Amino acid sequence: MEFTKIHANSVHTVEYLKGILPEFQGPANDFDVDELERYLPDNALAGQLRTSDPAMVVLNIGKYQSISLNNISPDRALILARLVNDQVRTSPDPLLGTELPASLHAQKIQSHLLYHEGNEYLWMVMAAASGTVTTVQKLRASDIARDTVLMRLFSLSVVVLWIGFWASFGVAIFVSKHVSKAKAVLHHSATYDYLIGVPNQNFLNDILSSLETFVSSDEPNYSLIVVSVNNIYMFEQTYGYGVKWDLFRKFSARLEQHKSANTFIGRYDSNMFYILVVNHSDQWVQSLATAITKQFHDPIVNGPVSFLPSLSLGISHLSVATVSKNEIITQAVHAVKFAKNNRQLITTYTDDLHTLSFLKIRRSAELMKALKDGQFILLYQPKICLASGVVTGVEALVRWDHPIEGRLSPHEFLDLIETSCIAHLFTQCILNTVIKQIEAWTEAGIKIPIAVNISPYDLQNYEITNFLKSKIAAGLLSTDLLELELTESATTINACHTAEMFNEFESMGIKRSIDDFGTGMSSLSYLKEIPFNTVKIDKTFVENLTDDPISEAIIESVLIMAKKIGWTVVAEGIETKEIAERLKVMGCHIAQGYYFAEPMTADNISSFIDKTRQVANTTPSVIESTENTLDLFTGSYD
Repeated sequence: MEFTKIHANSVHTVEYLKGILPEFQGPANDFDVDELERYLPDNALAGQLRTSDPAMVVLNIGKYQSISLNNISPDRALILARLVNDQVRTSPDPLLGTELPASLHAQKIQSHLLYHEGNEYLWMVMAAASGTVTTVQKLRASDIARDTVLMRLFSLSVVVLWIGFWASFGVAIFVSKHVSKAKAVLHHSATYDYLIGVPNQNFLNDILSSLETFVSSDEPNYSLIVVSVNNIYMFEQTYGYGVKWDLFRKFSARLEQHKSANTFIGRYDSNMFYILVVNHSDQWVQSLATAITKQFHDPIVNGPVSFLPSLSLGISHLSVATVSKNEIITQAVHAVKFAKNNRQLITTYTDDLHTLSFLKIRRSAELMKALKDGQFILLYQPKICLASGVVTGVEALVRWDHPIEGRLSPHEFLDLIETSCIAHLFTQCILNTVIKQIEAWTEAGIKIPIAVNISPYDLQNYEITNFLKSKIAAGLLSTDLLELELTESATTINACHTAEMFNEFESMGIKRSIDDFGTGMSSLSYLKEIPFNTVKIDKTFVENLTDDPISEAIIESVLIMAKKIGWTVVAEGIETKEIAERLKVMGCHIAQGYYFAEPMTADNISSFIDKTRQVANTTPSVIESTENTLDLFTGSYD
């Protein structure tokens, strides 16, 4: 813009000169100096400068030179003229400036910047046939920027801001609608089970977090029912996941029939559903749980598949004053797991369950340390021959000498071991102890077999058989003095695999027996498939022998069957003389129970065996001899 202004002033000055000096286009030597001064008085060209900025015009025609000033002192003007002349002389082309646009080169124009006392000046030399016109003008870029550029920028910015405001407002509305829609979709995806279309665990957490919204009574309370579908995995493995989700959709549809005010129904995890009930009494919740169980008396039909759910329900009650979403969920899940493990249909959470769960968690964490520290000990309970009154063997019974809780019985920890990763280590530890005890008793002249309880969990792989084979190969085990008792309280086991493992034991020469006969796994089909030597009648039949005809009939049947097949029969849990006498008359071979002896330490076994033999040799009645033997050892057992 500055260059355009000085160029316009220079052109205007040249045109003015052409108007008053026709001869300006002629040769410079033809002009008369006096004549020029008459036409061009002092400062005559200053009025042709169309600017209020400090400027000057220098006219050179031959030997004539004229300087016109505009808002600039004569002294400064002379200095500027000299500086311009110096720049023109040092230029490669005295008339053509290298920084000039190419379109101006043909007009013989030269232009440049010069600096004097902190100011910038733009000069331009415009040539004519008779001379040159030099225009010098102070550079006022900031003023031009203020007067022109800033005003234009301001106007443009106002327009841009106006357009931007409405554009951003429109974009914000568009984005807001789409974000709200996407947020709703994401929230639905996060709080609903996409497989069966019902609320999930996140939905339950959200409801519990904002529970006060749904509470209206003076004494508000809420309950959570967790429903476990125990047998869904069987259908999943047989028919696949697709059938499982179809069954669950129909299952949840039945649950939805119980939905009422302030009840929320959804799926908790893979095989559990929940029903959150707010502002209903505990009795109402209990009635609801009972109604749910009755609702599934009829199977769910899905095409060719008919599914009768096996349910376990856990209930937790809490008041809003003690509201804790983690607490109520944890309690309900504990209750449903307790119901499942104990084959109960409905279990309501109590503090006793919490204590039991706490103990199990703590004991589970301490199992490995207890195994390493030798806290598991063995006691031995003698088996008495009813015909002779002597000890024919002992059963090794494990106890846990807990450093805090004292001595724990097997039912307080064995289930934790069987479901832990140290089950095989535990069994090997017990077998090692028994093998060492067999060796110690053999050296002391006592040769009686020791029976060790094993569960189907021990038979899942070949670790136990490989362990026993290694002991036999090393000469550390007399196989005729070891007996393995299979115990199982569950309803089913893998009979084929168990039979294969028992055949392995038989080939090693190890005695085999089946424990707790009449309960759990000991059905006749298992007895036919699994090779064993001895049957142990469960104490639930023995302890009611004299009062219950059914128990007596069952024991008689077992004895008849054992006699025909060649099994040895052991009756366990004998606590009275009457039962011992009745079993002897019925033809039972071996007896075991507190009537004869409590479990004792290994140190007491040898004395007990010697004394029972002495009494048996001197007393005709076996029952009397065993009773006398018990009297001898009363108070001496661990």
